[in-house]
Amino acid sequence: MDKITIAIDGFSSTGKSTIAKQVAKELG
Repeated sequence: MDKITIAIDGFSSTGKSTIAKQVAKELG
């Protein structure tokens, strides 16, 4: 499977890291 890069934009302290980790977990 090719590497997928997903950019999450937003203000600081809006949970970007948490969402990124959850998305990464869902995508495997």
